[in-house]
Amino acid sequence: MEKKEIKLNFDKEFQTLIPPLSQEEFTALEESIINEGCRDPLVIWDKVILDGHNRYTICMKHGLIFKKVEKNFDNRERAKIWILENQLGRRNMNEAQRIDVVDKLFGLQEEENAKQRMVDAHSATENLPELSKGERRDKLGDKAKVSGRTYSKGIKIKKKNPKLWKKCCDGDESIDGAYNEIKKQEKQDKRDEKSEEGKKVNVKDLEIDFRLGDFTKVLDDIPDGSVDLILTDPPYPIEFIDCWSKLADFAFRKLKKNGFCIAYCGHKNLYESMRRMEMLDFYWIFSLVHSGNTKLIAFNNICAGWKPILIYQKGFKKLDERVDDIIQGTGRNKKDHDWQQGLDELDYLIDKFSKPGDLIVEPFTGSGTTLISIKKNNRIGIGAEENEDTYNIAKKRISDAFE
Repeated sequence: MEKKEIKLNFDKEFQTLIPPLSQEEFTALEESIINEGCRDPLVIWDKVILDGHNRYTICMKHGLIFKKVEKNFDNRERAKIWILENQLGRRNMNEAQRIDVVDKLFGLQEEENAKQRMVDAHSATENLPELSKGERRDKLGDKAKVSGRTYSKGIKIKKKNPKLWKKCCDGDESIDGAYNEIKKQEKQDKRDEKSEEGKKVNVKDLEIDFRLGDFTKVLDDIPDGSVDLILTDPPYPIEFIDCWSKLADFAFRKLKKNGFCIAYCGHKNLYESMRRMEMLDFYWIFSLVHSGNTKLIAFNNICAGWKPILIYQKGFKKLDERVDDIIQGTGRNKKDHDWQQGLDELDYLIDKFSKPGDLIVEPFTGSGTTLISIKKNNRIGIGAEENEDTYNIAKKRISDAFE
């Protein structure tokens, strides 16, 4: 048994390898040691504490006795590896803390392996770098008692945002929540970069009439009765439902006789969207079949495998040729806009509901996919987008499409 007069040393670097206790955890440990004594021995190396910093502090504060166990290591790296391996045996660590410990341990083992390989090319030490990326990820995840995917998420958070990673280690943020925040920020950073590049693009050079602003204002100079087709993707949430009323009024004024208005639509507000389009003649509803995974509709727990495309006309006239009302989607691509649609399906609609040289208008241009399809299919296009960042991104994307 050792008395409190025995002075042991703290090593700051060693301490950083150990996840700190919260104030509540420290208080609970202190109460336990006061009532029951210091049951677990301190582990030391040459009078430096490797394990038991908090127990030592409490014992010295209250004049309590403690046991100690001596360890012998050849160097500091070996001591640090022992500290980390020992921490993995703790029961009170959360996922982020275990990932953090394994990451530090892996780094130290890499250094040790590198040194050993220099000494002996036939070393039997573990050689993780020779594993594939996926195998290494899963192996490290197993060591941290998490999936390989969760381990990768944790490492990305740790590298990208140390402050957010600390919240994970402190238990104030989940790994999934922090990872989603990182991905959201990365996506926004890319959009910001594209927006800056798009500012340099001259719309006139694109030979497309693309305007910044609310379509009811910036497209109002289009002559009434001059548009062959309006092809658009208005916002779906109920807070934007008035857009459909504005779209219907715009289409009724600007479309030629028998011109079409085609609009993508969400399921939840389908009825209300259609009600606001009643000044036009209903033609049909097409089904855009989702490619890949279905989309879960949260409010009713339905997995939607398709999306409605509403077809309206200004004065009914039957199409000259038969057209299939089921379109196979080309997959989600939302890197430039959250509501971005596929190019191939737009090509299909443009081909079936217009002819070369026709004037097509897109009031909600978004990332510019519709304008790209219009130009590619030898139609005349006019578009509007009221969000300036999205407008600049679309300019850059349209420019890149025809370089």
